[in-house]
Amino acid sequence: MRRLLLGLLITGAALAVAQDEAGNLYDIVGAGWFGGSMNANTGGTAFTDTEKFQIIQQATGSVGSVNLTTHISPNGDFKSFDFGNCVPPED
Repeated sequence: MRRLLLGLLITGAALAVAQDEAGNLYDIVGAGWFGGSMNANTGGTAFTDTEKFQIIQQATGSVGSVNLTTHISPNGDFKSFDFGNCVPPED
């Protein structure tokens, strides 16, 4: 039996500058990675997304981090791990 696997990989790095209401400047640096595969014979897929960013106040240093990994297994199991200390802003 011949087995065919298809794969996808996307990697990127980022540097951004943000400013809060008080005028403080923050550098946001890090990288994200997304990858997955599909078995064409079974239709099974697996995907993983990893995001790692540091938020650094320009005057005082690191103030936060985003450290998130999510994974979907071929059997449909979904796992998400968040080791960062940031939360989304309130609406």
